[in-house]
Amino acid sequence: MFFSPAVVAARSISLQVNAAANQFVTSFQTAANPQIVKKYAAKDYEGSKRLLLQTTKFSFYLMWLLCLPIFLGARPLLTIWLKTVPEYTVIFLQLVVIESLFCVFNTSFYRALYAKGRLKENALISPILGLIRFPVIYVLFKFGFSPVALSWASLITYALLGLVIKPILVIKIVNYSWKDIFSVFIPCLKVVVCSLPIPLFLYYKFGDESYVSFLVEIVVSVVFVITSSWFVGLERETRNILRNKVKAYLLKR
Repeated sequence: MFFSPAVVAARSISLQVNAAANQFVTSFQTAANPQIVKKYAAKDYEGSKRLLLQTTKFSFYLMWLLCLPIFLGARPLLTIWLKTVPEYTVIFLQLVVIESLFCVFNTSFYRALYAKGRLKENALISPILGLIRFPVIYVLFKFGFSPVALSWASLITYALLGLVIKPILVIKIVNYSWKDIFSVFIPCLKVVVCSLPIPLFLYYKFGDESYVSFLVEIVVSVVFVITSSWFVGLERETRNILRNKVKAYLLKR
């Protein structure tokens, strides 16, 4: 109604790239979800909660591992794929990968409500937010705002769902505490803070026009995210468990 087919295509392209990244993390979550529900059904509430919180953190680290390189290398990646990149595609993609980070919390905490069997509140609140977003965007477009307003509205919606609404629901309904919620949020924030500055500095220093600088930024981003996730995002006990599992796997090989 408001913009050219090229802008619509740009938004669609950004969602396709993001869907591919999301699929990787969704596969990881899918493997853990049955165990979360099974533990809750067996009245092992603490075990179910512990597994869900751990899975949420790991899912966030994996998503951040994908999102940071995609965010910094959006233009070169799209140029390799499309040759000619439509206007707005880069900013659409950058905003939608940030949105994906909030979606990790949204979908993970939903699993706690699913295990409890209390989906009514979520089924009411999430669609209402979507309905509110529609007239807001319509009015913004009527007043001549950029099409990027759509991406910002979507990002804010999922930020509210993942950081505020779903945590409140699992606290009220599934007896989680704010301490449990922040035991996920704080390590995730620490990993972002520790891994972001150097890749971001390289991005603003050298830009994304050169394929050499693009590759350097990708490699540096991956190294810093993995290192930060390992040393800052994981407790020592978890690191020891993972280290022992890797050793046992290698010895079997």
